[in-house]
Amino acid sequence: MNKKVLITGYSGFVGSNLAEYLHQKVQIQGLSRSAETKPGLLDEVFTWDELSIEKLSGTDCIVHLAGKAHDLKNTSNAAEYFTGNTELTKTLIDLFNKSSARDFIYFSSVK
Repeated sequence: MNKKVLITGYSGFVGSNLAEYLHQKVQIQGLSRSAETKPGLLDEVFTWDELSIEKLSGTDCIVHLAGKAHDLKNTSNAAEYFTGNTELTKTLIDLFNKSSARDFIYFSSVK
């Protein structure tokens, strides 16, 4: 188990299922708004505020699932969507380009 995969949005529907599938195959880092984790699934968890090039050391692949979607109550404003979906993604891709990670997978469940 020498591969390391970073999953953003690991606590969401897709992320939690991906972590469940991968947890015995690779080391998993989880990146989210809060550092809560399901015991035994993730090897390391950190928040967006803690994200740095040092945190990506040794990471082989980034699976970017985090984003703001599905506001069924229509309570979010455009700035929240821009920050969550654009600015954080730009920050992550900039760090990816500086890191030794080889693969960046972006996945969105927005219809």
